[in-house]
Amino acid sequence: MFEKIMFSYDIVKLMCQAQKEEWSEEQIDAEIGAIMKQKVAEKVTHFPDNLLFNDGENTLVPKIKIPENIKKIWDVDGRFYDDGRRPIGVLKGFPAKYIECIRKFVFVWDPYDMGAPMVSVDRPYGSVRMFDDLAVIFDSHDQEVLAQHHLEISSFLIEFIQQAELSEGMYDVKNTTFKAMSKELPKRTYAWANEPMFHFKEEHRLLLNHFCFHWLKGESIEERLTYGYPTIGVDPKRPYGAFSYYQVAMAKILNYDLSKNEEGDHQLSEKLYEELTDLHFELLPAIQVFVEHATM
Repeated sequence: MFEKIMFSYDIVKLMCQAQKEEWSEEQIDAEIGAIMKQKVAEKVTHFPDNLLFNDGENTLVPKIKIPENIKKIWDVDGRFYDDGRRPIGVLKGFPAKYIECIRKFVFVWDPYDMGAPMVSVDRPYGSVRMFDDLAVIFDSHDQEVLAQHHLEISSFLIEFIQQAELSEGMYDVKNTTFKAMSKELPKRTYAWANEPMFHFKEEHRLLLNHFCFHWLKGESIEERLTYGYPTIGVDPKRPYGAFSYYQVAMAKILNYDLSKNEEGDHQLSEKLYEELTDLHFELLPAIQVFVEHATM
């Protein structure tokens, strides 16, 4: 499983509690510091290999080794993705092949902060040999051309999510399994995990439409290569826009009636909070179903 920080699940639980209880920034910082101190004391063994500074000399060790010319193609500022615009230099003319590539995407869970779906950094198109996967579709072995296509396909995903349609119903997946996806998520009970089909609902469609995608946001290309291929993903801090309290953002998108506290802030019942949290995690199988079955 792709992990960005070794204590991600503990941080998710802590941030959810902080949102519900309206902690101060000082209290949040103190609690995160306590978790970090505890993990170091425990000498956590599951810290992923090849992640950032792991050679004892504070140097970046790439998990994926690519030449400098490819790095330059992929070194695009993430802000070009935040409002759905394509990055500078994107070419048009391959929509059918781009859709074919999107159909092969494998989504995993980015555990950073609140967590959100992202295209796998290990096998974005189904195998660990990304350039070979793309070469079959584009009939080219020119890595510069294929690297540009990868960037364009990632950008095109935003357009695909916005424009494609998928009716409510039961759907399977071919690129992964529901059980494998459930293992990417925080430990909860997922009713869909052991089922052959997933119930894609209108709520999923509405939320997908509001996803905030990004590319290399807050990171250099060198940092991203330390844990795999650079891929497009949903902003795990604010997956649905300006609200870091993502359950409130979801409730607004779904047009739920929300009460307010004395300070005028929106508040959720415990029941609704849990339902929306589960629904957020369902967006992982939902987006996988969508890219495999939706039509433009």
